[in-house]
Amino acid sequence: LTNVELMIPFVRTLNEAKRVNEIMEQYGLKRGVNGLRLNMMCEIPSNAVLADQFLEYFDGFSIGSNDMTQMVLATDRDNSSLSHIYDEEDPAVVWAILVTIFSGQKFGKKVGFCGQGVANSEVLRGLVAISGITSASVVPDTYYRTKQDFAAAEALNISASGLGKWLGEQHQAKLVKLLEAAGKADVAKLASDPAKIRAWYDAETARLHGELRDSLGGSRENTARKALKAFRATFHKPVIYAAWNWNETVEDALHQAGFATFEEQAAALAEQRKKLA
Repeated sequence: LTNVELMIPFVRTLNEAKRVNEIMEQYGLKRGVNGLRLNMMCEIPSNAVLADQFLEYFDGFSIGSNDMTQMVLATDRDNSSLSHIYDEEDPAVVWAILVTIFSGQKFGKKVGFCGQGVANSEVLRGLVAISGITSASVVPDTYYRTKQDFAAAEALNISASGLGKWLGEQHQAKLVKLLEAAGKADVAKLASDPAKIRAWYDAETARLHGELRDSLGGSRENTARKALKAFRATFHKPVIYAAWNWNETVEDALHQAGFATFEEQAAALAEQRKKLA
């Protein structure tokens, strides 16, 4: 067979990457011979941190967003006591995904996306489309919607240099909808101002903490405790994401991948597309 590609999962270290190649060669399977391509699932934080070095041993990556999210955040989406921490839109996860995509562009290698992230999150679909992912895989029942969303994101014609601004706008819009649905239209006007929306959240949290403290041991303690928990569960992440400096996250990922400027990244992306066409 000369049309086979292999995908190696859970490559924890560079030594494991090296050994995979060595063991395959012992059995006559050498990268590049008869067109044999060797790819790696990028699903462990070390894979993103050392993406450029892992790419020395592989012809491309496939981002496993499910495991990457669990590993970056040290959580388990199937554990009810930890699942609330699992979030593919978390800045640390976004950074890991972007470093992987940009590193593939830097070295002219294919980077695909595997996992339910692009089907679950409109923000993630736009993120990988704008940053220049090579391909994405989805389950059949989400294919049509995902394809439409990718096309819509690409039609915006936003380059990676505008990705941070786009991410901020998406999270601010999500927070506005959440606040308006909760009957807080006046607060929703603060969503685009990071300092003011964080100040509102901190003040409201302090107020609810105060009510809980004052009700300890009384008949209203359980009600106050539930109110605080519900408020944090509803607004904690949305406020943090709306106020986050996404430009810094994107730029840091760009530099980690070895690019000095967005112009360099854009040129590398164009060359990657030509090479993989």
